[in-house]
Amino acid sequence: MSRPQRSLMLKAWGWSVLGGLIHALSLLMLVAAALFISGSTPATGTVIDREGRGGGTQRLGRGRNSQTMVPVVAYRDDRGRMRRFVGTVALPEARVPTVGSQVPVRYQRLADGTMSARIDSVPEVWALPAFLAVFGAGFTGAGLLARRVVRQPGTRSRPVRPSGVPERAHAAQLLQRLRRPRR
Repeated sequence: MSRPQRSLMLKAWGWSVLGGLIHALSLLMLVAAALFISGSTPATGTVIDREGRGGGTQRLGRGRNSQTMVPVVAYRDDRGRMRRFVGTVALPEARVPTVGSQVPVRYQRLADGTMSARIDSVPEVWALPAFLAVFGAGFTGAGLLARRVVRQPGTRSRPVRPSGVPERAHAAQLLQRLRRPRR
């Protein structure tokens, strides 16, 4: 194997390992999201504010810009206390619920007494684990593809000496196959 091939093979193994680790992380996050959904209490929240997030503005075309924002939501828990939290997924300003609108909420009381709450929507709960699963699949696929490209055809099935002449055992097997009668 030449030096560039060895280098690509090492990178391929690195990509495969990194993809596997990202897959493991996404699996843990998917399990955590499923446990959150199964152990949480549904409620109805009210959007009380909207906060700007991320890189500032997005271009909408024709010279129009839109700021990315997240909603700030207030809800009443099972003990009657008002709680508030900030959403996690930044959206263009036009897609963020307006102040005063009702949104579904899921909340859960953790073992240390703190509360964990999220807007009950697919992007808020499942977007990051799904993104990591796809990202990990890309790294794993790149690693497998690079390993397949580097692997020279025939090196596993036909052992060859450095001189390029097949080994005797392989030559004997080849002759035996040729001598078999065809049906």
